[in-house]
Amino acid sequence: MLVGSHLSIAGGMHLAVETAVRLGLDCVQVFTKNQRQWKVKPLADDEVAAFRAAVKAAGWDRHPERRLVSHNSYLVNLASPDAASRAKSRTLQLEETERCERLGIPSCVMHPGAHLGTARDAKDEAAGVDEGGADDDEDDDDIKTDRLVKAKTRKAPASTAAAKAKPGAKRASGEGASGPAAKKAKK
Repeated sequence: MLVGSHLSIAGGMHLAVETAVRLGLDCVQVFTKNQRQWKVKPLADDEVAAFRAAVKAAGWDRHPERRLVSHNSYLVNLASPDAASRAKSRTLQLEETERCERLGIPSCVMHPGAHLGTARDAKDEAAGVDEGGADDDEDDDDIKTDRLVKAKTRKAPASTAAAKAKPGAKRASGEGASGPAAKKAKK
């Protein structure tokens, strides 16, 4: 079993790796940028070099897939009913994938998003995830898209927030719900 933590990149991304090693951790998860902003500051060559050097010094370059994980921005919402928001989300997801490639981070945690109260066809939601930012058939884009976390949007099980709703409150999904409204929603 590997034990790791999501660590701060304040002062430089390389410090997260150094801190993980100092704490005796086996792996680390980082944000590669400010996770609460759409605007992305480009990675400087010296930042990339410092991060890769820290990974190598830790001995994590031999199996980075077991050691390094990025966490994408909380703003990404590939399931948004708004086309402009979905497009912005795809762009930001692709940016994160490209940053991971530059840094040598092979894995990225992302949340596919939410329909924001506007029920959409599951096929539409899956298309938002599958698009992943690729706008053409160029090999580079296909490779980047293939490396995205393949997530399927799912309806929340009854044990989550939907189950905690007040009795009689409408739920976004008929799954796990009962009563006339749920039966009607399932039809």
